[in-house]
Amino acid sequence: MAIIYTYPTKSVVETTDLVLITDKSSSSPKDQTKQASISSIKDAINVVDSLTAGQGISLSGSSLPTGDITIANTGVLSFSSNFGTYISGTNNGTATGAVDLGSIDLSAVDGTAVAATRFLSKDNTWDTPPIYSGGANIGYVPDGGSNTTFLRGDGTWVVPTNTTDITLTTTGTSGASTWDGTTLNIPQYSVGVDGSGTANQVPMWSDSDTLTDSIMKQVGSGVSAKLVIGGNPNNGLTFENTGTGIPDVTLLPFNGASGANWDMRLPAPPTAGGQVMSLPSTLGSSPYQLEWITPTTGTGTQYKIPMFATTTTLGDSLLSQDAGATTVTFGTAASGQTLDISGQNKISFKGDSTNSYIAANNTNPESLEIHADSYLYLRPDEYVVIDGNASAPTNADDPGDMGSIAWDTNYLYIAVADDEWKRVALSTWP
Repeated sequence: MAIIYTYPTKSVVETTDLVLITDKSSSSPKDQTKQASISSIKDAINVVDSLTAGQGISLSGSSLPTGDITIANTGVLSFSSNFGTYISGTNNGTATGAVDLGSIDLSAVDGTAVAATRFLSKDNTWDTPPIYSGGANIGYVPDGGSNTTFLRGDGTWVVPTNTTDITLTTTGTSGASTWDGTTLNIPQYSVGVDGSGTANQVPMWSDSDTLTDSIMKQVGSGVSAKLVIGGNPNNGLTFENTGTGIPDVTLLPFNGASGANWDMRLPAPPTAGGQVMSLPSTLGSSPYQLEWITPTTGTGTQYKIPMFATTTTLGDSLLSQDAGATTVTFGTAASGQTLDISGQNKISFKGDSTNSYIAANNTNPESLEIHADSYLYLRPDEYVVIDGNASAPTNADDPGDMGSIAWDTNYLYIAVADDEWKRVALSTWP
């Protein structure tokens, strides 16, 4: 009779706990009762250790991976692959698992076109575009054209029939252009300017609407061109580029006279502030004919006309001008200076250098001439003194200019004409 033992119950079972099993591989009944761990029993019966949800799958349960497990599909639940009117393909409306859409093609059918020219028409057929047939119709240019034909308005290539040469004329200066079928005449319309000129001469206006030559001329062209100012090619002013980087200015002798040309260039930059450009003291001493110099300095008295006290310093001269610019004064009342009018120079009055003046001639010895348009008034406060060293004439035809006066102790002599003298006797009185 078997004996049944009652054992206590363990509330929390662990995988290392042991249980009694019957070893069926044992041939001896007394050796079939054995013990085994729960962990070894789990491995023997291949119990699931863990669960992992893949893409589109979700798992739920109170004690995963044991107990009640719910597997839900969260991915594609349905699939529709219906196609449009002109698209064809495999219908996969009931597909499951991996879905293959297959080839998707246009369902258009071949119409009237060849592969090289066809296009998809709106009626889902492959067609050839229409040929242009003239008017407002639309189509491609038809075959058959060449360099001697043109496409006419009716959509056909034709050879021109009127190929007569056109003659162009420019008769007349006004009116509309004319065409007579062979000749096109375009008048030479006036633009309001006339005149003529010389090649390479710079023009100028001789009146309000006429051009003619100026005194400026271009000689040469390009970088070697020169601009010449002056009517005579042998004189004037020339501007040219000699490749030095500084334009040259050449002064040619005036009126074609002989002599060396004066080549002028702008000198190198100044060496100090306040300098001015000047001709050198000795012409030709500078390769530029112009040089930078420090300007003349000096001081003076207000209204005095300056002079060079030294070669580089200004000072007062003997001339002065009043504040109203009406009078020029020579010297001072007590200065005793001399106003020397040398050679054939003269002093003119009121700008009348021809009729009213004081002048000395250039003979040796010199003579002084006082000339007036009308009367010559001498109004001294005392006597008019004529003090001269001229000898009285000894004969009536002795040399002398008309108007000359001389005297001796007996006579007063007057030249009534050139080399013609008359005299009056002098006498004493009580």
